[in-house]
Amino acid sequence: RTKIVWKACVISTAKVPIVKMNAGKHAVDLSVGAANGLLAVGWIRRQVADLAALRPLVLVLKCLLKTHHLDDASTGGCGGYLLVSLVVSHLRQCGASGSSPNPNTGALLLGFLQRFGHDFDYGRVAVAAGRASGVLRAKDLVVPGRRPMLLAEDPQEVGRNITGAAYRFKDVCTLFRAAGEAMSAGGELTFLPGKPAPPVSRSGAGAGGRGDRGGVMPAGGRFMQTISGGRGVGVGVGVGAGR
Repeated sequence: RTKIVWKACVISTAKVPIVKMNAGKHAVDLSVGAANGLLAVGWIRRQVADLAALRPLVLVLKCLLKTHHLDDASTGGCGGYLLVSLVVSHLRQCGASGSSPNPNTGALLLGFLQRFGHDFDYGRVAVAAGRASGVLRAKDLVVPGRRPMLLAEDPQEVGRNITGAAYRFKDVCTLFRAAGEAMSAGGELTFLPGKPAPPVSRSGAGAGGRGDRGGVMPAGGRFMQTISGGRGVGVGVGVGAGR
């Protein structure tokens, strides 16, 4: 009656049912029947406190994914918890440069795009943000049913995979590769042009991450403010509201 909540819908097909809604100016996902949400928030806050590069990298990557309609786990994209796990894993694999209090954010971003867009061995390696190495052998993570393209261990629960809903991760991987190539070629950070959201279908989704590929566009167009005034990759990433 007070119109605090509007545009609410239930995603009943998710492993943990989600009520998606808008409350005022905020988008809210309310989990039903799960008690680990607050624990996940605590874990993320600890990682942000420990890893100076985590917050800016996640903000930029979230914006990239949202531009191409690949940021929503309910439609097979890369949700926030998985994205944070990917970035934490990447920073752990980078060693001292990933944990530096004064990180080269541009170089770390380019490294992330190259790692998960091109270099990562999805068949043999699983993401493990809760481990010091950031990874583990894929065969050590038991996944019932059909194997997703990406395996990622829940940082809060050893042995539990969190990528079952990410059936469009092949599109995410393609987007990361294209963004990394554009950034390497131009010496600056540019968004890839977006397009209207494609129709989402689970047909063909499965082990290879196959699904609709309409959301990925060729490189080109302004992505975000330049992070390097000249050649190479700069040390800062600018994230502005409404960009």
